[in-house]
This record gives sequence, structure tokens and C-alpha cells, in this order.
Amino acid sequence: MVNTHTDRSLVLVWKHPEPDACIFHVKVEYFDPTTPMLEPEETKTIKCSGLAFHFGARDDPKKSLAFTARVSVEAARADDPDRRSDAVRAQITMDDGLSADDGKADLEKHMRDLSVELDVFRQARGRQLCALVVGPNHHGKSSFINHVYRCCATNLEVNDQLDTAPAGSAENTQETLTVRMKGLSLVDTPALPNMSTDAVEALQALLAGAVDDGARRRDFAKRQCYFQEPPHAAILLMSLCHWRDQPEEMYGYLAAVAQVMKNASNGQVTFPFVVLATHRDKFLFRSSHAKPHEELKGALESIRKAANTQHVFAIANYMSDSAASSSVNLTSIQRGERGGGGWKKWKILQEV
Repeated sequence: MVNTHTDRSLVLVWKHPEPDACIFHVKVEYFDPTTPMLEPEETKTIKCSGLAFHFGARDDPKKSLAFTARVSVEAARADDPDRRSDAVRAQITMDDGLSADDGKADLEKHMRDLSVELDVFRQARGRQLCALVVGPNHHGKSSFINHVYRCCATNLEVNDQLDTAPAGSAENTQETLTVRMKGLSLVDTPALPNMSTDAVEALQALLAGAVDDGARRRDFAKRQCYFQEPPHAAILLMSLCHWRDQPEEMYGYLAAVAQVMKNASNGQVTFPFVVLATHRDKFLFRSSHAKPHEELKGALESIRKAANTQHVFAIANYMSDSAASSSVNLTSIQRGERGGGGWKKWKILQEV
């Protein structure tokens, strides 16, 4: 098993039936995931006893760069040191990292541009941008809203605005709730665990703006608010980890949601939406693919086909203890605005 500390150092843990009788040969190879990854940029090797070892972080300037680390561990008995066991292997991939000060400065730069765009939208439409956040259980809806709130505040340590829960069968968000930020409102919604008839009707009510804050999914049809303006667009969240583990089920779910979006108001309009593929960091971290970013690209392309839209982008959500990353900042706020091929959410929503 490979884990990391906040300083991007590696903690390696392994098992062996006779650890006291063995010496372990550990090798870590660091690759640049933006290259063909044919040769490692850096290799570290050690010999140690015991069943764990802490590899310190890479030296600057490589410490902050994105990397794929491939780890191998071989065992050799102390009384036969030249004879080694077959290697046990593991791999992790991480996006780049920034210091707290650099991360804040980078966020502030992106937010200045975004604030101008949101202000233009508000002046043109008479109210600030409002988007629904929808998706299945535990795909990161509330965490995403907390993440955007932190980005808008340019402060990763700000408290959560919405409660979140670890993955499980129970739903966390029980009722609709609008979180307002400068120039932007996001509406957290109860999960749509499947696209049953009831779920389709609930989603249609949300798109029509007929549901006010505090409504529970079962009461959407009863708690209609005809004086409330509908949202401008919807953000559909799909966990990359769920997509990798349950591709057929998630494909059917996305296709069904897209059908509702493209036939809103009884088939009269296409409701603007984007798909955000969440848990990018977890997906890459546990990828065993020879080229993890190629696996990510493949997953995004499959999600585009399922949702019948090109507007699909991978993101990671900042938590209160997260380290800043220029990649996360870019994909969360501005990427694609200048043709970079990343998350074009804000640009798309302003065209609705």
C-alpha cells in the first residue's frame, strides 16, 4: 500500500509472513505523467527491515510537480541476501502542488477574471447566475459546492457550507438548499439514486424552478413555487471512481438524465447542462494503468458519449485540509476559457 503526507512524501506499507528474517529492497521510480513515461525522471532505492518505510518528499523544484510513482518491494532472507522474492508492485499518481501562499495567489488571479464574467452575466440577465447541482448518492454534490465556495473565497481553510458524509447507502442531503456566493448561486439537491419515474418527475420539477429551498424529493410535486425563477443551468456530477467500478450502471444513469435535460418543459427546450467528473484525484491516485492520464481521458470520452455532450470535465474538490494545486484551480475556475480544453463550465453557463 502507498499513501502520501501533505508534504507529498510517500508512506509504504507491505506484508510478509517472516518480516524479522528478511531484508527488504524498496525502489521508487518517479515519472512525469505529461511525457510518454518511458523512463523515470528519478529513482530512489533503499534496503530496510520491518514492514513500512517513509520516503521523504522530492527535492525542489520537483517536489511540487505532478508525478506518477511506481513502487516495488522485494524480500531477501538475511541468511541468503542474494536471492530475492518476486517484486510486489504498486503505483500512485498525483497532480501538482502549491504552497499555501502560491495557491492563494493563483486562485485570486483566476477569480478576478471570473468575477468580471459573472458581473457581466448579472447585468445582462438581471440576477446572478444560478445553477442546480444534481447527481447520484455520494458523487460529491455537497463537497463540490463547498469546493466552489472555497475557491470564490480564495481561502481553502474556510468552513464547509454544507454537511458532507463518507460514502455509504444513506443519503446525506435531504432537502434543497441554495448557497449564495459573490455573483453565483448553487442549489444543492437531494440525490437522484436512479432514474425511476419518480426521479424523472423530481428532476423535471427542479429544472422548471418549481421547488423552493427546504423541499424534500418526495414533496417536490407538492411544494411548487410558481413565483420562483428557474435556474439558468444544471451541473451533473458523476464520480470517476463509480464510473470505473460500475460503468454499465453509470452509463445508463447518465443517458437517462441527459434525455430529461434535452427534453425539458415537456420537450419544448434543451436545458443547458455540463457534466463534472468528480474525484479526479482519487481516480488518478489509485489508477494502475501504465499511463493514468490516458485512462482518465478514456473515461471522460466514455462519459461524453453517455451524456451526449462534449461538456464533460474532470475535477477534484478542495477540502478544508487540502493543499492547493494549480491544476485543480485551473479546472475549477477558468480552464477552457482560453481554449485549454478543460472545464468550460462558467463560459457555457453564460451562453444560456
